[in-house]
Amino acid sequence: MGKRKGDDSSEDDPLPKKHKKEKKDKDGAATKLKKDGKEKKDKDKKDKKEKHKHGDDDEEKARRKEHKKAEKEKDPAKEKHKKLESEELRPAPAPPAPAEPKRIVGPQAFPPEAEPKDKKQKKDKKDKKSKAGPVATREVQLCSANAFKDRSRPFGMELDGALVVDLADGGAAIPAGVQIGWRVLEVDGKPVPEDDIGKAAEAVRKAEEKMANKSGKASVLVSFIAEEPDHWKQASRALAGKGR
Repeated sequence: MGKRKGDDSSEDDPLPKKHKKEKKDKDGAATKLKKDGKEKKDKDKKDKKEKHKHGDDDEEKARRKEHKKAEKEKDPAKEKHKKLESEELRPAPAPPAPAEPKRIVGPQAFPPEAEPKDKKQKKDKKDKKSKAGPVATREVQLCSANAFKDRSRPFGMELDGALVVDLADGGAAIPAGVQIGWRVLEVDGKPVPEDDIGKAAEAVRKAEEKMANKSGKASVLVSFIAEEPDHWKQASRALAGKGR
């Protein structure tokens, strides 16, 4: 069979094939250029959008800063008022602790109940004497050649403290006029404790022995309170009542 005339046109005519290739390349370049242009446009648009966004943030921050500064400069009294309010809400400081009282060093005064019982009794008796006024006293000269045989009864006087409670026969006290109920006050000018047991008898006995050593040539001066104590008076009255 013979070839058709139109079938060999591409082989016989190389120009159309070249033209197609150029066209294809041209179309591809145009497509790529268009694509690149679109990508660039999108990128520019995106960059512009981001730039605009960040720019708005910076502007907003700057605007707020300026507004705050303007408010502060505009109303200083308001800031002062806020400061005063904060100081008022702050708790007040605690008052200082009171100072400790100064300790005074010196003699301490003890209450009456802290005093010993015997001292308190002496004080009470002394007060009673001072209130009662002066008491009657008697000075008696006691003299004997020998000391009384019973050491506990000097000059024949039995003493309860300083109180004469009994008189023995043969002693120098009865002839000298000493009476039961008197109290020894002094022996040769030396005071005698009133309530100390044995002290008055000891003082009188010591003076008696000293006198005896001089063979009765000396005497002992004894001062008495010649007034019976209240309890002795009451006892005497009671005894007198029973005797009737």
